[in-house]
Amino acid sequence: MAATQPQRPTRTLASADFPIDPSSPLFVAQAVVLSALGGAGAGGTLGWARKQNPFQLGVNMGINCGIVSLFFFGTREYLVSPILLGVCATPAHARRAEELETGITEPQSISDVRMNRILDSAIAGAAAGGGLSTFIRGPRTLIPAAFTAGLLATVGQGLVNQSRVWRLELLAKRAREGLPEPAPAFEPAVEVMESFETPAKPDGERRGDAPITSRMMGVLSHILPVKKLSDEDYLAGLEKKRNDVDRRIAEIDAEQLAMWTNAQK
Repeated sequence: MAATQPQRPTRTLASADFPIDPSSPLFVAQAVVLSALGGAGAGGTLGWARKQNPFQLGVNMGINCGIVSLFFFGTREYLVSPILLGVCATPAHARRAEELETGITEPQSISDVRMNRILDSAIAGAAAGGGLSTFIRGPRTLIPAAFTAGLLATVGQGLVNQSRVWRLELLAKRAREGLPEPAPAFEPAVEVMESFETPAKPDGERRGDAPITSRMMGVLSHILPVKKLSDEDYLAGLEKKRNDVDRRIAEIDAEQLAMWTNAQK
């Protein structure tokens, strides 16, 4: 019988430890600042187009966007995601919880990148949007606002994930284009093969060092920038080219690893 794979123990709300991503504080702060700046820019542009006070409208929209962003990202990073990670709601959450616990990041497939944090954003959007609307407009707007905000958050997260997929595909395409061309098949002449198999003549002289060959190389060296290479020099040149190709392949592997690592953040 085939050996059964060990199953991850089922976690409940009572047994979960609710891990929080260490980068959440900086991420939330950056998201709030960028949202406020984007809202201010959009408000100023809208005020200028409507011939209203662009400064006042920009400040109002900037503050509103910052508050909405704070509620949304704060709810997602400090409430929704820790709960989903703690109970391992999906295989993706189980993997992320293990990564936070071990500190080892695993590569993600394209489908994983497309679905990254979709559920987190949907729940956080519904909770933040419904809560804010209830606080401002009353409890009657809870369900419509939660549905609308959750839908917008889901679509927005999907667009962000798709942009990451496009970026990964572009980087992978550039990496493939940057690979060195394979060396063409080289079939040396019989004389060259013989020089490697029997590099020395019976009297100790190297093959190709006949007087007429030496005189021809001497004349050409004064006319053209040519140089007679020994077998050792030729092999050294091939070794240098191979080292350059190996170094480039190692750089491409490092770039791909960094690309997959940054895709899940």
